[in-house]
Amino acid sequence: MEDADREERTAVGEYMDLVGRRADFLAYLAEEPAEKRDLIDELDHSRSTVDRATNDLQEADLVRYTGGAYETTAVGVVALEQYRTHIDRSGDVRAAREALDPLSPEECLDPAMVVDASVTVVDGPRPYGALEPLRSALAGATRIRALLPDIADSRLVDAYRERAVDGADVELVFGPDLRKGLARQFPGTCRATARAEHCTVYEAPVPPFGVVVTEEDGVASVSVVVYTDCGSVHALLHVGTRDAVGWAENVHESVVAEAEDVTAHLGALDGADRGADSTREESADATDSVVGAAGEQSEAAGAATASWPTQLATEGFLRLSERYFDRRTPGDPATCWRTVLDLPEVAAGYAVDRTRPADDGDDGRLETGDAEATSEPRDEARRTNLTETLIERLHAGEDSVVLGPPGAGKSTVCKSVAHRWYERDLGPVVYRESGQADAVESVAELRSALRDLPGHALVVVEDVTRAEANATLEVARELDGDPILTFLFDARESEWDGADSLPLDARIERYRATVERVRLPDLDATECARFVDRFERVTEVEVPVSPADLLAEIRRDGNASVSAPEFEPDATARRGEVLLLFHRLSRYAVAPADDAPTALVENVEATYRRLATADDPRALEVGVLVNLLNAAGVGVYPEYVHALADDRAEHETIERHLEALQGSVLFSSPAEVTPALAPYEAIHETWSQQFLDRLLDDRGSRRAHGIVGDCLSALLSLADDGDRRRSIEWYFEGSRDRLDRVVADPEGWTGDVLRSVFELGRRRPGLAPLLGTTEHSRVDLPESCSRPIELHCTRWLGQAYVNAG
Repeated sequence: MEDADREERTAVGEYMDLVGRRADFLAYLAEEPAEKRDLIDELDHSRSTVDRATNDLQEADLVRYTGGAYETTAVGVVALEQYRTHIDRSGDVRAAREALDPLSPEECLDPAMVVDASVTVVDGPRPYGALEPLRSALAGATRIRALLPDIADSRLVDAYRERAVDGADVELVFGPDLRKGLARQFPGTCRATARAEHCTVYEAPVPPFGVVVTEEDGVASVSVVVYTDCGSVHALLHVGTRDAVGWAENVHESVVAEAEDVTAHLGALDGADRGADSTREESADATDSVVGAAGEQSEAAGAATASWPTQLATEGFLRLSERYFDRRTPGDPATCWRTVLDLPEVAAGYAVDRTRPADDGDDGRLETGDAEATSEPRDEARRTNLTETLIERLHAGEDSVVLGPPGAGKSTVCKSVAHRWYERDLGPVVYRESGQADAVESVAELRSALRDLPGHALVVVEDVTRAEANATLEVARELDGDPILTFLFDARESEWDGADSLPLDARIERYRATVERVRLPDLDATECARFVDRFERVTEVEVPVSPADLLAEIRRDGNASVSAPEFEPDATARRGEVLLLFHRLSRYAVAPADDAPTALVENVEATYRRLATADDPRALEVGVLVNLLNAAGVGVYPEYVHALADDRAEHETIERHLEALQGSVLFSSPAEVTPALAPYEAIHETWSQQFLDRLLDDRGSRRAHGIVGDCLSALLSLADDGDRRRSIEWYFEGSRDRLDRVVADPEGWTGDVLRSVFELGRRRPGLAPLLGTTEHSRVDLPESCSRPIELHCTRWLGQAYVNAG
């Protein structure tokens, strides 16, 4: 019998292989009968191939010869359709292969779940984006059937409650650990959910993946959440086919048939039920179950201690523990040097302790007492180790803030301090990473949890001035004076000093005035050599240029007049040189095809997203013109950017958007005594080029060219538009050096600007679409543009496209 089945499968396989190989014949002949010569001409096959194909297809009854022509039989039409369906479904399976990777063969989903499915695999440390289809499906659902081994995001707990309270027909099945964890962490939410009129809650063994069926206006869909081995979200599959929904409904019904109804138990919960039905060890396991998939920071917080509140974990506060580090393997060194170093990488020794030349009043701490740094190269000068200095200050009870521009390494310093504090058993460490969780709202809970920590606790908060985190300052102020609780913050100096970025509270202002400020030093020759040495040791890749040449190259590219032998930082040194150093070093260890984001890209993304999502479209236009001027080397002069103002009333708007770029893209002028003569000091041109790349990726060639074309046209209009120039002079209350030059030589100025901008397209061919095509461009050239320059623009743009391939 087995032999017969095997033979049948082989025959079917050969049959479908024939259909696949000759699918073009079947499809063509299904449209209309044809003779062999027609097949030769239309399908571009040789006579011998057509002969073989028609003979094979006739023998298989897939085509027939009738009336002097070949045509596809009814069997052939069905076989072709089945083959196409098989190909489509195989494509769906292939697309879902990464999402299904954590599942064992015994846990595999029904094939219906991957047919026409929307598949989202977690990319990065936050799983929330992957869960968006599920949250959207829950938002308006009138009927919900859910099997839940875990809650991937605590916001989903509220979503189920809201639908139940609003009258939706809800059935929830929790795994045992999850039910206990939810009862302990969210008793009020569980109680409200269970008391809803049309809600039933069960406890039962459930599949290792979450299955949620939602229905709205009679249309049903199913979401499946796949988890990693350590319990965090790996992927989400969302599909609305009848077969997939039917499978999910059947699975739900089979589990409910063996489940225990716990609706009444949850409906009777009150706050005193937190942890009342389990041991401390059980509590820790349950906390992991609740928050384990809500992102690495939440998992770590739950794993660290049974008493750490889940809500604080959701808001990004993790407590360092042996379990935290045991469950995380440092990433590949080469890749990590392209991305922001996380705590496991710092613990593995990838980070470099920042140092600076010791001042006269410094203790001149050398690195000999630091096991991490004993093999670092050093010059003969005594240097202060910032990590060790910070630890001493913090251990003495001095709250501190690390200040520096974007990409200067502030977060790495904070992570180094946090890990060394933990490693030396100086006390517990609570860490909040920037941009990795919900905004801080649970101020009272945070204050209470920190007071309950044993020993001298260190609390580290990145980007504390940002809206998502600055509520932490209120907690720090209230706990100020506690000798065994110390805070370490990091912030951009402009944001720490700027009142607009912080809550208007005199008490917080008084507290901030007591916080010790630690400014990251500029990159000098010794620091550069130490970075290169560490990079070579952790990546096992030799950097083919000397640290001296590398630093000189960075400064030369940054338009700082520093020759190769000169390495002492001076007033003209560009901001963000550490960022540029990382970006350059990463190229020696990672193949160009590897598209893992670098620290540079992460920085660009945050700024671009802020501008692109602003209520006022002028915000993005200002950002685009600023970065175009910077990337092209024209210089970011205030009067150039104010060319975007169509009338006098718009200048305040332009200025407000320029001020919003201070500290991220723009910095104070190096020649403040003669501001009318100087451009803004801007971030490195590489950063600006990445920004323009991001514009192309987000808006596409046509829309991105429209934005750039309008911005460049406004700038070039200064050559002919006297009213626009006078409007700018009115705003700045007098003549401007740049405008004087435009008036003196409009043709030369126009040529210089266009040459620089189009040269950028040639140097960076990927940006060429921003300037249009050789046949069409949104850039309006002024009348003062000479005919040769106009022709050169077309030639330069053509060369850019040639360079782009």
